[in-house]
Amino acid sequence: MDKHPYDIIAVDEKARIEFYRLCKKRIKLLRQHGFIDEAVLHAKALKSIKDDLAALAEFD
Repeated sequence: MDKHPYDIIAVDEKARIEFYRLCKKRIKLLRQHGFIDEAVLHAKALKSIKDDLAALAEFD
């Protein structure tokens, strides 16, 4: 079975950087096209993921 993307970004810094780049691009595009509520939801989800990964990093 393939790894879930969350598992990949938790251990692969290159994948994590690319994931963050794509998320920020999506949020920016949503804002530019007037999808503010969706942009906020994506921004909150990204923040949550970053917080989770930061918590995991404490145990390296």
